[in-house]
Amino acid sequence: MSELMKIPGVGLALATRLRELGIHSLEDLAKSDVSVLMTVRGISESKAQDFKSAASGDLTEPSKSPTTKTPKATKKAAKAAKKAAEKAEDAARKAAKKAAKKAEKAAKKEAAKVKKETEKAEKAAAKLLKQARKDKEAEEEAAKKARKKAEKALIAAQAPEGSKDTPAAKKSKKAKK
Repeated sequence: MSELMKIPGVGLALATRLRELGIHSLEDLAKSDVSVLMTVRGISESKAQDFKSAASGDLTEPSKSPTTKTPKATKKAAKAAKKAAEKAEDAARKAAKKAAKKAEKAAKKEAAKVKKETEKAEKAAAKLLKQARKDKEAEEEAAKKARKKAEKALIAAQAPEGSKDTPAAKKSKKAKK
């Protein structure tokens, strides 16, 4: 059991929250500032004062003293809190809008970069396709020449020896002229 739980009104949950603030003993609680204690959910100003007094040994039961704030002060504080919340909301909205614009700008920049890279790749692909077509045409032309040469060689091989129709005979005829 925590030493803090000896204080009337301090249970396990409240003792845990106080320890999270660095208040581990009755001495720590007695030395704590009321405003610090009030940051803990569930501790009002009067409870904070009662806890400090009990930790000092002055009280054994918490008092039922009224709060020192007047209704006017409470209304002012509520109005100020509302105004602060509205300002925070406006600031958050502006920050979100600015972040959205920044993200949109970055997305557009990335899209332009991708578009440029795509165009570059398309140009390279077109160039490769053109080269492939040229290579194919050259291969077809070489195959055509090889076919003609093979046909001539076949005709020459099929002609009887000494025939005037052989390509060799035609060449020698031309050479003699």
